[in-house]
Amino acid sequence: MSEMLKTPVVSLKGVIKKYGSVVAVNGVDLEVFESQTVAIIGPSGSGKSTVIRTINGLESHDGGEIVVNGVTLDGSKSSIRDVRNDVGMVFQQFNLFPYMSALDNITLAPRRRQGVSRLDAEAHGMELLEKVGLKGFESRYPSELSGGQQQRVAIARGLATKPKVMLFDEPTSALDPEVVQDVLGVMKDLAHDGVTMIVVTHELTFAAQVANSIVFMDAGVVVEQGDGDSLLRNPQHKRTIRFLSSLNASSFD
Repeated sequence: MSEMLKTPVVSLKGVIKKYGSVVAVNGVDLEVFESQTVAIIGPSGSGKSTVIRTINGLESHDGGEIVVNGVTLDGSKSSIRDVRNDVGMVFQQFNLFPYMSALDNITLAPRRRQGVSRLDAEAHGMELLEKVGLKGFESRYPSELSGGQQQRVAIARGLATKPKVMLFDEPTSALDPEVVQDVLGVMKDLAHDGVTMIVVTHELTFAAQVANSIVFMDAGVVVEQGDGDSLLRNPQHKRTIRFLSSLNASSFD
């Protein structure tokens, strides 16, 4: 591993998250290095979405350690603020402000949180819209955009603060099947450009083609982790084998 990859951008050690008596995440370890794409897969309720929500403080963790770009997430307002400045997030639902144009949605965080001037924020925002294939859509409101277009605006918004890592929580699950590939295509381009990403997904073909590392979770724990698509093609744990078999996941070409 090269010098630049020796320190992980994101490090989780023994992370625990409880909801009352329910342990949703139970001792998860994970390291993500610069320019890596890590895909997290698993059945519903396995804790995979909860894990990435703890990384930017949307969910507080009850045990273990989370470090993002050298900042330890300790629950303090300052640590949450510092971590969120380094993390972009794309949700299942698009969560765009309906009363703002696409460009205003994208430029809000850089201007409010980072003090970027309107002129500079808008110039970068226009570049990002072109990057996600929406050049000319800057004045449109969310109600004037399709689901796939809204999600691409959401990706541009996540990139607007120039984060060290992008988190994706099932970004295609709310989309019609015919537009899923548009969003996945943007994410593939980001991976090709070296954007560090953690992606919770059920799109196994995408994970096989793009991810450097694939993590399989069940019942709040990491059951198995493998490089690239090796986990999908040659799983070792019986729980992983059963999960993939249930999806008829015999081919990831």
